[in-house]
Amino acid sequence: MKRTLFLLFIAFTTFTACKKDPQEKLEGRWNQTKLYVVQTSKDTKTEENITYKIGESYIVFSDNTFKSYQDGKLSDNGTFTATENSITLTRGESSATSVLRWNSKKEIVIIGEIHDLPSNSIKVELTFRKH
Repeated sequence: MKRTLFLLFIAFTTFTACKKDPQEKLEGRWNQTKLYVVQTSKDTKTEENITYKIGESYIVFSDNTFKSYQDGKLSDNGTFTATENSITLTRGESSATSVLRWNSKKEIVIIGEIHDLPSNSIKVELTFRKH
């Protein structure tokens, strides 16, 4: 019995010790597959759903930096920090924190919302798939 409990403890410790932190899980190239935008104003609500071809738009996370590309050309870069539920992208003096949802080990959704006036808002969902 003691031996079985000891083996279970070792297996549990090994399993939990190998768990990657969110920043490590993001390492590498993520191809954007979808963009979903909902814009709400006082009297209207518009939705837009865009799908992307592989390689058309992607982001590369390395160490604590990110670089995003459109049609193979660098379009944005900066640093990032991540938790299981959020990601903060920093460009120069400005930074933005968004919700980070893990659909699987190879698919994430970054969700942001902007309120420019009390009656206006824009919600953006960017879906990425690990390359």
